Parts: sequence; structure tokens; C-alpha cells
Amino acid sequence: MESYDNLPQRIRYLILAAFLAHINPKGTDNLKFIGEMTKKRKLSSAISGSAAAEEEKETVAAQRQQDTSRLFSLERLLSIYAQLIFMSEKKSMDVTSMKPLYGKVVGFIEVLVNRKLLWRPVPFNLHRPMYGANIPKTIAENVARSMNIALTDFIYDQNQFSSQWL
Repeated sequence: MESYDNLPQRIRYLILAAFLAHINPKGTDNLKFIGEMTKKRKLSSAISGSAAAEEEKETVAAQRQQDTSRLFSLERLLSIYAQLIFMSEKKSMDVTSMKPLYGKVVGFIEVLVNRKLLWRPVPFNLHRPMYGANIPKTIAENVARSMNIALTDFIYDQNQFSSQWL
């Protein structure tokens, strides 16, 4: 098995960001990094309690688990990347401090594409770049461990949260 310890730290952050963007539902990013959900509650409590709504929730949850090709936007990847860096390095995040982080990130993404840890859908849309990840959980765990990051703190677990947010 290839070692990722010799990679620059910023590339290892990008590996973790891509892994998290791939496995976590899009609406849970703020929950894991900021502590609040980005999805809105359903307006009608009568609908959310119905059998049809419960069945739909179960279907969506099953589809999420089966979806091994979940794509994520470049914007989302960069957001998770920056949040991981700022949380790990205990810095406050603002626009001016984010600019230096993005300077070499395109090159880092190419490294991950060349290593087949990231992939682009065909045809690739330059106006809204999307990516997929081929990062096994064992690699993400090893990378996180090498950086003293508790990866499980950033993985969304539907069972941890109230169904009112689903």
C-alpha cells in the first residue's frame, strides 16, 4: 500500500476534503464545521409525519448509501479544504487569509487526479467543475492520523441527528 505521509501537508488536507465531500451529504458541511444545518425544516409537520414522507426519507437514505459516484463541486471541495486547515491550525477564517490557500490548490488537485484519487466526469464543464473521489476510507483514516485529525468528527452520521433535519 502506498504511503501518503511523504506528501505535502496541503495535499493531505485536500485528500481529506475530497473524501469528506464524497461521503457526506452536501447540506451537512456547516453542521460538521460550524455546528448548524444548512437545510431548512419542512414547513408542514403533518406531511413530515406521514407514512409516505417516512418512506421517501428511507429511500433517499438508501440511495445516499448506494451512491458511490457522488460528485461534488470545486467550490465545495475548496470550502471543506479551507475549513479543515483553519480548524486544524486553530486560525480564524476570513477572505484575506483564504487567498494564499488557493494559490497552489489547482496543482494539488492535478496531483490527486494523476494518482487516481480524484476524477472528473466526462465531459468536464469548465464553468462548473465537478469532481468525484476514489479515496478508500482506510487511506483517509491513515492521512488523518498522520496529521492528528479525528476524521470521525467530520463524518456525517444520520443516526446522530434528529429526523427533523432530514
